[in-house]
Amino acid sequence: MDIRLALAALATACHPQGAHQPAAASPGPCALVVTDDDIPSGSATAGALYVDDAEQGRALLTADVVDVVEGLRAGGTQCVHVLDGHDGALDPEPLAALDVALLTPSTTADWTWPFLGPMQQPYALAALVGFHSNAGQIGFRAHTINDAVLRLRIQGQELGEVGHLALGLGAFNVPVGLVTGDMNATAEAEALVPGVQTVTVRWLEADGCTGFLDREQAAEALQTAARAAVLDPPAPYQTATPVKLSLTLRSPERLDERAPDLAASWVETATGLGLSHTLLDHARALQGVLSWQTNDALTAYATGSHAAWFLRPAPGAWDEVSRGYAAYTNGQHELALAAYDEALAMDPHDAATWCRRAAVHQAMGDLEAARAGFEHGFQRLDQLSEPALQSWCSEGLAEVALAQGDARGARRAALQLLALPPWGSGRSTAGQVLAATDSGARWPDAGGLEGFYPWEQLSAEFLDGRGIPLPIETLQARFERVGKLELSVGEATLTPEELLAERQAFCGTPRARAFNPARCEAYEDARCDEQGCFHPAYRNCSGLFAAPGLFVTAAHCTMGWDEDPDLMAAARLLRPRLAASGWTIESHAIQSALPLKRSWEDAWVIHEPDALDRMDAAALRYASSDDFPAIEPAAVPDIGEPLWILGFPRNRTRPVEAMDEAGYDLVFGEPSASFGRVREPNRELAPLCSTTGDQDDWRPQSPCPSEIRLDPQGEEAQLGLISEAPFLADMDTTNGYSGAPIFDAEGRWVGVMVTIYGADPREAFVPQMRPVAIQAEAVMQALEQAWAAEQ
Repeated sequence: MDIRLALAALATACHPQGAHQPAAASPGPCALVVTDDDIPSGSATAGALYVDDAEQGRALLTADVVDVVEGLRAGGTQCVHVLDGHDGALDPEPLAALDVALLTPSTTADWTWPFLGPMQQPYALAALVGFHSNAGQIGFRAHTINDAVLRLRIQGQELGEVGHLALGLGAFNVPVGLVTGDMNATAEAEALVPGVQTVTVRWLEADGCTGFLDREQAAEALQTAARAAVLDPPAPYQTATPVKLSLTLRSPERLDERAPDLAASWVETATGLGLSHTLLDHARALQGVLSWQTNDALTAYATGSHAAWFLRPAPGAWDEVSRGYAAYTNGQHELALAAYDEALAMDPHDAATWCRRAAVHQAMGDLEAARAGFEHGFQRLDQLSEPALQSWCSEGLAEVALAQGDARGARRAALQLLALPPWGSGRSTAGQVLAATDSGARWPDAGGLEGFYPWEQLSAEFLDGRGIPLPIETLQARFERVGKLELSVGEATLTPEELLAERQAFCGTPRARAFNPARCEAYEDARCDEQGCFHPAYRNCSGLFAAPGLFVTAAHCTMGWDEDPDLMAAARLLRPRLAASGWTIESHAIQSALPLKRSWEDAWVIHEPDALDRMDAAALRYASSDDFPAIEPAAVPDIGEPLWILGFPRNRTRPVEAMDEAGYDLVFGEPSASFGRVREPNRELAPLCSTTGDQDDWRPQSPCPSEIRLDPQGEEAQLGLISEAPFLADMDTTNGYSGAPIFDAEGRWVGVMVTIYGADPREAFVPQMRPVAIQAEAVMQALEQAWAAEQ
């Protein structure tokens, strides 16, 4: 919803702490219908304003409101006020025929609260009609309050306009009884307000297509739900005090520029509302996040609205953007550039217009200027309000980088394209770019293939082009069962420059950020002072969803959990799903852990092996309603047989030249595969031993030495058992792959990745590199024995 008109007409009728002075009220308790203009029933695309099919959308939204009014009256509420927060999104005639009061900012003298309208009488119930997904969600016209806001948090919980409205209405003790709109808006309502009635009128199907209720279906559903809301209303939404809020802005630069004037702008508004004048004096602006707290819900709601309004994009810039786009589509490139330059002069932090301007330069053949604009937008994809814009900017960068001969830059943009919902020619362009920049590095006759290949890049053509004897269907079938273990490891300190660099690496694109949610949130919440930037630190392991409620990973990933249960409580299991609409991530809390290795001294040597301290593998339990079949472990194939690993490499600093020569790309915690062969199947099950105290000398050996020696650095080191049932491979590997499942050519689960010797994993792949894995059959047998011993 747009709050410019609402805030322009703020009056003085309301008072602090939710108190209000009722004026002449309509007979009987009234219900308030609040509309947004985005998601009516009856169409896959229509909205009531600002879109091509607005006229149809206006009629459809009005019809939805009429149905809700009729349902409210059927439940016994005869007095209904309808609030059109967008001034013109509703047709007044059908509502006048029903004797319904229509309230808008421009026609209602006592318009007081943004989005809520005049709260001069108590309302018994509120219904929210036509609401949309939050900013950053894969939904319909996804945004939160306005295009400036990427994320709104209230009491640490990420909410959208439904939650924001529930907070404001709750301050007046008004329950939200009904919410209609797309699937994310209604899901937000159900999670926030127990007992709320919801009607999802538009949604995304599993294949990425749009589903929606037709008018006949919607009429029945809306009337039934509205009636039920009157007969059994939920409690008003309430929250504890103080209320903590934060706004993450799409443009950190805009926040830095305007934050110094925010407190002063609040004074005039607060004076009219009778609220605290000094509240936003204490707001903290850091790394694109504005945070503050209030002593009551009403002030929290009002300051959230005001801050979002004040930090919005420059209003006049949009007219120039529209003029520029019209000129661009008509081939008038000089006029388009002039209009876009005017828009950027008013709002230089509009990443979308940098991309629009770059497209004009691309059409004119000015690749340098086009590259600069597309790079500016690509580094700020979160600031683009729609996946279509993200795709358009990424596609432009891929094409220009390819034309300039920058293979790695072109691949980076192409991979982002594949991770975004399909739009226009983006998928086709991505495929062409990846094909054109493929180095053709082949899988050698003996040994593994260097590189970590992002999941979206894998295809039958990729495998065939490298001579990897794996059907793409085998890889695809296993992907659904691979997960990421996101681990909390306390607090870290970085310089501001290091923090920005890490944020760009792990969170710089929607694709990367999807797989590092806690880590990216921690960067946003960093506290910076003259000593540096302090933030919660995270790393990750990988693992296998082996059965419903069972996740198998490496035991060393659980290190420290016995001594500090809070570490386990802070960890999460992430299960990615890739559909046509983009990435979604399931998150699961861990209920219990059963590690088969608990000693971590002296290079991980186990001093006194027993049933629960002999193998670097662990089982994690989590709550699951899934019903997928358990994966049965299989024996390790013979020497030279194909293997592949699928997991989430955390990061690496390998030379750019090595990556370019081998044809793989930077990976930061994103799902990726590596390919190799069996080097030593270890049929005799010789244990993994520390033989010198140096990690490079870990190897299967029977029996293990058990003594203290000097390591190559002259330090005392304990030699002995590290883990039972290891085998050796020659796939490429690095940090983050710990616990990742290893599969054979038929997709059978044969091992759990634990460590490496023979090379520094930060350097280029070398023939002597030997990843060490634990045999999956032995892992499951040991877990069964451990479970039996615990009974």
